[in-house]
Amino acid sequence: MQPDEAVEMIREACFRRPELLWNNWPNIEQRKVKLPNLMGFCYIATQVFWVLIPEAKPYSQDRLHFWAQIGDTVYDPTSCQFDYRYPYHMGNKTRFPRLTTRAQELLKEVMDGDSYKERVA
Repeated sequence: MQPDEAVEMIREACFRRPELLWNNWPNIEQRKVKLPNLMGFCYIATQVFWVLIPEAKPYSQDRLHFWAQIGDTVYDPTSCQFDYRYPYHMGNKTRFPRLTTRAQELLKEVMDGDSYKERVA
């Protein structure tokens, strides 16, 4: 799978699964109404990208926004939430201690069952 293809698949899966939106997000009910803005999905979207594209490194800016990079190339499945150019250059590498339950659900949405089992095994 190519990185750009993974970004599109993740983005589409987020739109199909609005219930995976971060539950602690302020005004959660209003956020669900205002989709297709993907605010609140960046953490799990980046986790899924990181699983699908192993050479990708996760980044964040003060743990407020997450994305992945391969070298200097940014891959952000939730970039459509911004109406400005996000300052990715201000981010730092981060790490994920484990794949969250929400990210596992999103990964299942992106992949078929057999491929999913192989990835998380």
